[in-house]
Amino acid sequence: MSLARYYRVVRSNPPKPEDFFSLERHGTKPRPGTPRSVLERWDHVSVFGLIKGAYELARNFPRKGRWIAVLDIPDDAPITLHPRIGDFNHRDIKASPEVFLRYVVDVVPASEPSSGRPGKW
Repeated sequence: MSLARYYRVVRSNPPKPEDFFSLERHGTKPRPGTPRSVLERWDHVSVFGLIKGAYELARNFPRKGRWIAVLDIPDDAPITLHPRIGDFNHRDIKASPEVFLRYVVDVVPASEPSSGRPGKW
């Protein structure tokens, strides 16, 4: 069995189920004209394959959270991985919050410990 490591910006340490809610689960409605390619991922959760992406997100959108959950997801996990791959190996994954929580192996600050500024890589 192999593992894929992903990083998710979260608000809580330890993470709570709501840290793994999709936009749909949060009740966020898509804007008129939202592309079909985005709508098909509305019920997915955004993660990064590179921690650098999570640091960037936390720096640019601090309301997203001050923590980064580290997830090791096995290849046989009950998830749906959208095939699109974005910057910093960004992926969209569909799974229940409880499934995500099962694979959290660590939580790290989304800032440099010495300065309080968003992390360097």
